[in-house]
Amino acid sequence: MKSGKVVESKNWYISYYFEGKKIAESVSPNKRVAEDALKSVAGDIAKGKYSLRRDTKSPKFEGYAEVYLEYSKANKRSYETDITMFKALSAFFKGYKLSKITPFLIEKYKIERGKKVARMSKKPIAKATINRELAILKAMFNMAIRDGEADTNPVKAVKFFKEDNKKERILTSEEIQRLLAECNGHLKPIVIFALNTGMRLREVLYLKWSRIDFNRNIIIVTQTKSNKNRNIPMNGFVIKTIDNIKRNSEYLFCDTKTGKPFDSIKTSFGKALKRSGLVDVRFHDLRHTAATMMVMSG
Repeated sequence: MKSGKVVESKNWYISYYFEGKKIAESVSPNKRVAEDALKSVAGDIAKGKYSLRRDTKSPKFEGYAEVYLEYSKANKRSYETDITMFKALSAFFKGYKLSKITPFLIEKYKIERGKKVARMSKKPIAKATINRELAILKAMFNMAIRDGEADTNPVKAVKFFKEDNKKERILTSEEIQRLLAECNGHLKPIVIFALNTGMRLREVLYLKWSRIDFNRNIIIVTQTKSNKNRNIPMNGFVIKTIDNIKRNSEYLFCDTKTGKPFDSIKTSFGKALKRSGLVDVRFHDLRHTAATMMVMSG
């Protein structure tokens, strides 16, 4: 690319030449974002990765999102989470061809998404949540480029939100009792497991009977982030909880109608927190609480 520039208007846009043709694209109301977009284009041209796609060949967002989710289902543990994030993305980008999704449009998504209110907390959607949605959108465009369905990744020119690093929340004994008192049905044993083992939510939800060694009173966890097994001792609370669970499936915690593990407890856990009057508590905080209690007990 011999020349290129960032031009100011209501929205900043970039202007450059490619194969003798002048190209102008509206990018963002933010000058820095436009400058980064121009650098990205210049880099792709220099590496021979840039080409002008015909708009008629570009797939629509919702169509290619299905392709990405098929890949996610076969290759990622976060498939269920990906589905949730694509629901939010599709509500905004549905109908757009990939070639029409620009950094400016993604900036609009950030703004509009930030105005939404979470159903359970009644608070604005967290910046961290929007960042995760942008990350999955970026991953989808990377795959589209590899598949020859897109030329560039517009998310690369978009600034993610700066996140506030939330401190670990350790529940007190009184708070634990309040929470357990409000946990109904399948939720209570799941919470007891988390508080007494320090297991991650997904590890608890997908725990199989075959991974429990009753002779040694340990749980063998296999689905960990490191892909390594670890043995977790079972205390009296865990053993008593297990004794009260019927073996209706290969999983300890499952839907009695389907025999399949629960995909999420977000709604029931959120309601229990609200009833117990606990604020700023995540399920992951139960893991931190368990670790603290183990240290204090020696």
